[in-house]
Amino acid sequence: MTLTVEPKGLTVLDPTVDPASGGLVQASRVSEIRGLSVGLIDNGKPKADVFLTRLGAVLKTKYGVGDVHTVRKADASTVAAREILDDVVRRCHFVIAGVGD
Repeated sequence: MTLTVEPKGLTVLDPTVDPASGGLVQASRVSEIRGLSVGLIDNGKPKADVFLTRLGAVLKTKYGVGDVHTVRKADASTVAAREILDDVVRRCHFVIAGVGD
């Protein structure tokens, strides 16, 4: 957090922080999705399941994706459970997290 004291006594707090060094490394993008398995993570919001079901169908028919593996988080405000993430990592080449509403 950065603290800035301006001339006339105004204090400004900046709650942002720089990413921690040694953190996560972004995975490289796949160049071709034909034949690959995709994980679709439903975030628990209304209609997310409807959107992701349709998206999975389009990915299979139009883009030749192999398996479509859909999982659902408990709700939109929490991180997916470790078991869900481990399962998706084990079964899928790439993942799309979807939202609803």
